[in-house]
Amino acid sequence: MNTTVIRFSVFIVLFHIMTFYSIGAKEPGDSAVFIKEMNLKDVTVNPIIYIAGGLHYEQLSERKLSSSTSKPDKVTYVEKIVYFGVRGNIGKNIFFHSEIGYEMGYSSEPTISHGPMGTGVWEGTASMTIRDNYVKYKNSLFAIAAGVITDPGSVDFLPLHAGGLLYEDPHTRVVYEYTGYNRGQGVMVQAHPWEKLGLGFLKGLSLNYSYTAGNPDSHSGSFIIKNAFPVFFTTYTAEDNPNAVTRYPTDDVYSEVHNPSLVYKHDFFEFYGALQFFEADVYADNDKNKRYKAYNIRGGAKVIIPVKAMKGKVIPFWCGNMAKVRTVEFPPDGVPKDYGDKIIRIFTWHSGVDINVLGNHGIGFWYFWTRERGYSTVSPQKEVNYYRTIYNISASYYINSYTDVSIRYGWYKYESDISNYSTNTYNKSFYAVMRLQI
Repeated sequence: MNTTVIRFSVFIVLFHIMTFYSIGAKEPGDSAVFIKEMNLKDVTVNPIIYIAGGLHYEQLSERKLSSSTSKPDKVTYVEKIVYFGVRGNIGKNIFFHSEIGYEMGYSSEPTISHGPMGTGVWEGTASMTIRDNYVKYKNSLFAIAAGVITDPGSVDFLPLHAGGLLYEDPHTRVVYEYTGYNRGQGVMVQAHPWEKLGLGFLKGLSLNYSYTAGNPDSHSGSFIIKNAFPVFFTTYTAEDNPNAVTRYPTDDVYSEVHNPSLVYKHDFFEFYGALQFFEADVYADNDKNKRYKAYNIRGGAKVIIPVKAMKGKVIPFWCGNMAKVRTVEFPPDGVPKDYGDKIIRIFTWHSGVDINVLGNHGIGFWYFWTRERGYSTVSPQKEVNYYRTIYNISASYYINSYTDVSIRYGWYKYESDISNYSTNTYNKSFYAVMRLQI
């Protein structure tokens, strides 16, 4: 169990408790006398509470050539998705956000069924994860944030009715991770000077640039370069560094993401676009080796169509990305060598629609498809296509503005066209959950 993460998580929890207690302090002997000297009229603090739980029925099967195998069906009680924290502002220009989470621990590959079953321990986080934690300065021209940040240009549009488990189950999370979602330790600058420049018609447009770097544990952008960091499962294929595996996490492995983007929000439509640049060094003790290099072009659009007849909205959306990765391989001596002809290309797109009736009640459909043109991991290495397809069909009913119940059917298929090793793997799941969001 990662003791550093646990200690830090306990510290954050105690900090949040003390903050709420201190703001409400009335006696001179209370623990936060220092806050009494502040002008609390300028301080706004709001809670962050996300809780989701329910039932998950799962069916796995695998087919290779003429044979097939199936794992036993199982029902998992999903109870460990909780995000909590605080957010607010100090005056008009300083904003803060501090959030941690307790998750179910799914693998990011729906066809790899380890991590759930009530354990919640996966990805080296011992269930507790540090989510967005930052301080931001914002004025009418620009904003700058530092800490653990999420670049808005790296976030796909996601269907409302498929988010019953906060988009952390295998049939939802895999989608936005494969397309370039990036939360990590770093800095972000956002520009929105339109009203000051007399361009009020551009209100809602934000130009962003974020930079995250460090050990791959420090940001999710490292997910997009497979096996440079072998704890991640992604679509990108390259050989592992045996030294990095035994000492992971370590300063021997390093990665960074540059993410310029733009985001536009309007009452009736939204869009985003980003150009991500990735670089990774999986053997940083050697200053002569070449690094992984990759880029990812991504974008998406959403339309909000009010429908008075059903007192609701129809919200279709489209997202996609194209990526190119130049790989580095590791022979048995662990010293990386450059094989410049190993270029991996990927194309991904997903789309869906929410149909809301009488407010936010409604149904949704979501389709995801990706093709990776890479290289087989069996000798001799040949070019091969890997395909992943995911469907989500969902419906939700809102008890009030903060609480809903939903049902969802998720279907996942993985296939490849490797000669003499053709494999199709399926995951079929049914979810029935309740969710609270404050």
